[in-house]
Amino acid sequence: MSKRKKVASIMFTGTAATALVGAGVQPAAAAPSDWTITPGGSGIAGHNATDAILTVDTAGGPISLVCPASTVDATATLENTNGAPPVQLGTIDTATFGTEDNPCSLFGLGVVATLDNAIPLNATAFPSGGVTQGSLGPNINATITGTNFVCNMHVTGTTIAGNYNNGTGVLAVNPAGARTLHIDDVSGCLGLFQVSNNAGFQADFTVNPKQTISHES
Repeated sequence: MSKRKKVASIMFTGTAATALVGAGVQPAAAAPSDWTITPGGSGIAGHNATDAILTVDTAGGPISLVCPASTVDATATLENTNGAPPVQLGTIDTATFGTEDNPCSLFGLGVVATLDNAIPLNATAFPSGGVTQGSLGPNINATITGTNFVCNMHVTGTTIAGNYNNGTGVLAVNPAGARTLHIDDVSGCLGLFQVSNNAGFQADFTVNPKQTISHES
């Protein structure tokens, strides 16, 4: 190739590349990080290792509904995935809080609750030191009813922060105690609660079988 043709070829290549970028055609991005959850799958169980507490901010001060250890049962599905945080790793499929025979407590009165729908389980940061920061939500909905008194209450919210520890196998839900939920509907319940009262749910769940969450760039 002559020197003149070689220069022209270089100029054409540079011009074409500039035109592609200007048209919105960008170079291929690096592949997203790979997340691996072992063993993962469906039917993963979780039980509260300590008291699980819903705290509601009322006009008279905070009021707590307490579920003693091992009275909350949850199931989850976790799957391998790709992407940079935030990324969904699975779902909390079901959750029950207390039973008729072993209910949670509101001032010594029995209450039970159920999660109304499956909610996403997300990683909001890459694992560090075996701990993955994350969130539950959006679209959190739960129904609370009294077992020995008239109480019907609906709790909703967007997301709840949490983290999972590979070493202990514990999912910590809302360790900071943030009030990211609210009362959406209420009747009875001793007249203690009002619609739009803010609420926060805190619990530590032991996951069985224990999971390991990792990522590889």
